[in-house]
Amino acid sequence: MGLLMKQEHERSKLQEKIAAELREKATRTSLVDNESPDMVEDSAYQENTRLTRSTAWAWLILFLVIVVSVVFIFVQF
Repeated sequence: MGLLMKQEHERSKLQEKIAAELREKATRTSLVDNESPDMVEDSAYQENTRLTRSTAWAWLILFLVIVVSVVFIFVQF
């Protein structure tokens, strides 16, 4: 506690060293990892898939019926 008060918002040597190492590591990884950040080339697992199935409309109607039923029940009481 006394060290923090005595420090008066100046960085210690350890903090400066850690900050410098993190900056260096960030620049190294940004230079090495100059690939696509969204991993588009690694998305082979998504081949032959569909966004929605043919039964999506049925799930939507079922959901709407449930919501309307719940609202109807609460309005009756």
